[in-house]
Amino acid sequence: MDPSEIREKIGRFRILVIGRANAGKTTILQRVCKTRDNPEIYNSAGKKVDITMLVDLAVLAPSRERGLHDIENETVFRSNPGFVFHDSRGFEAGGESEFIKVKAFITDRSKETKITNQLHAIWYCIPMDEASRSFTASEDKFFSQCDTGSIYVAINLLIIDHLAVVIIFEHSFYIFDKRRYLQDEQGSDSSFHVALEQYMASPHAAAVEKGVNATVHAYEKAVASAAKEKEYLCRQAKEELVNAVLEITLNHRLKVVSGSGIVRNGCMIAQYGTLPSMVGLRPMEPGFPSSGTFVSSIKESCRIATVAANIKVEDAAIRRLLESPSFQSSFHRVSSSHGLAFPLKFPSLLSELNFLSVLSLLNFASGYRVPLHEQTGRGAWDNIRAFTFSLYLSSATGQGDLLSAKGMKTMSEQQVAQHMGVTIHVERPHEKIPGLTVGELGGPIYELVKLISSTLIETGQILEASRYSDLGSFVLESLKEGAKADPSASLGIVLERLVRAIPAFRDMAVVNGKPVYCFKKALFLIHAVKIRFGSSPPFHIPNTAQAPVFTDNVLPSLLVHLGVLDLSGATSHELHDLFPGAESEDRIDTLLALPPEASQGVAQDTKKTPPKDGPVLTTEQAYLLRAAAVHACERIVQYARGDGQLSKEQAWLKDITLPELDIWLWAVAKDRPDYRKLERFVLRGTVFF
Repeated sequence: MDPSEIREKIGRFRILVIGRANAGKTTILQRVCKTRDNPEIYNSAGKKVDITMLVDLAVLAPSRERGLHDIENETVFRSNPGFVFHDSRGFEAGGESEFIKVKAFITDRSKETKITNQLHAIWYCIPMDEASRSFTASEDKFFSQCDTGSIYVAINLLIIDHLAVVIIFEHSFYIFDKRRYLQDEQGSDSSFHVALEQYMASPHAAAVEKGVNATVHAYEKAVASAAKEKEYLCRQAKEELVNAVLEITLNHRLKVVSGSGIVRNGCMIAQYGTLPSMVGLRPMEPGFPSSGTFVSSIKESCRIATVAANIKVEDAAIRRLLESPSFQSSFHRVSSSHGLAFPLKFPSLLSELNFLSVLSLLNFASGYRVPLHEQTGRGAWDNIRAFTFSLYLSSATGQGDLLSAKGMKTMSEQQVAQHMGVTIHVERPHEKIPGLTVGELGGPIYELVKLISSTLIETGQILEASRYSDLGSFVLESLKEGAKADPSASLGIVLERLVRAIPAFRDMAVVNGKPVYCFKKALFLIHAVKIRFGSSPPFHIPNTAQAPVFTDNVLPSLLVHLGVLDLSGATSHELHDLFPGAESEDRIDTLLALPPEASQGVAQDTKKTPPKDGPVLTTEQAYLLRAAAVHACERIVQYARGDGQLSKEQAWLKDITLPELDIWLWAVAKDRPDYRKLERFVLRGTVFF
């Protein structure tokens, strides 16, 4: 709904403000209403109250002594009468009596028939300058027991000038499920406490802070320039700020999706939502697919995105690939080159599963392939694998378990660089001393190291807060949950648990107003478990034969070069110009023929030659090409299994699976020297591939 429509419908936006003394409530309300003036206070009868009597109202200057206080009083700033605030001084002030007052106030307001009299939001403020931001026992009690009969709490966090956190509750979604509260009583932390602590420790909190501050600063700049012209421009800028705040509170809450998060014994332990889209620091994320549809949503969303972008996948191009000497001669040999053979001896199955899980979590860095080659002589996958080897070996030699949740959440950038064997400094000439160079943090490898460190820290925090010792333990529990379902649904259940729980598995975006789901790393992890343990599985493993391909930058780039993906008509996102010359029939025929004969020495020299970066894409372009690869592979397997007319000699094609096709495309790109030279698109700053 448009903010102006919301304001017209509501009339006045009514907010209950709760918080401890010195929690920054004054700053928040004055910033929202753009004023330094004191508010006007009205009692429930509409009579103005002498504010000198209310010496401890949180929106006024602090006082040494408590005065008269009534949560029913309405606090209004003249500068913005569209907001009505009700103040609670915090539970440490009044103890049990204050708790009862707040509980009764929320209950009564929820029963109001007129929307203008209802409570539209609760802002709970927590000081940011305290050594510990943990909830007090009385605050935990409020979030657990102040029950209006609703089920879930929808929360959003805004951080203003490092002073306070504002937790905004959606109207009619105030209270956690009682079952979750009863479960939490048996544990050490309430679910709200866990969610808050996770969020505050994650990179998301800083991103929200930056976005809110940018909005406020833009407003201040607009007012400063408008003041020199006309007064109405200042009023217009003020209205825009109010609308922005209203948009945050009503339209850009953190969405709580049913079942989202880590679940133990049927109860939610930790959950995350998406960031407000107005922050603008990362692409807009869609909501999760409906429960039980995660696998089908990948296939369908990718099909829709491919068709909408006018990317063509023709039967003739598929047939040409399947019948080509290149495919026929290499498929059986190359499709088993999965890269998951480890020269390690694991002390237990869980240890190996945890290693495999962390390796899959970190299976990204494709955008840094060239700078990695320049520093280490290896590509992205080989560097990530060597890095994970180093973490495991260091843990095995008594240097602390770096692959545990505790070890992951303390992984510094310096540790990552050390275990990767890379330098994260760039050299530049000294400004004043000729011939002297100065090293400083920076460059693409430093960017990658930060991504790896933040991914490990965030995941470790989630696991530890949810009482898992490592990622492998959570994956094992997810596999056991999948075992309880029908075999056809098992893959989707495990995939859903991984994606909902771990942000680094949430490989999805909105393109052209439509969701695109890929979930590459989570799918890869499940199939990797199948490869490593599938011959004699010690636990249930879903059937991955029909799992969507693990789309990255290699699959779509190679499918373009081999003529399967036709981008000539994909002009809406300028995809048609990304790979000049790729549509040449002669070039495609050469690539689909048997590889040119070359001496072993020439082949080795080719492998040593550093690759060159391909086209640098936007996030939207990357998701469209990756979606097209998912759809094209679906079409290839469908064609091979009966949609196409194949000869008797090619009957073996009917048995190929999507994961086998994925591995062939990924491995053959390394196998042939001429394929190694083919450009692959580049997207940096992502942790998804």
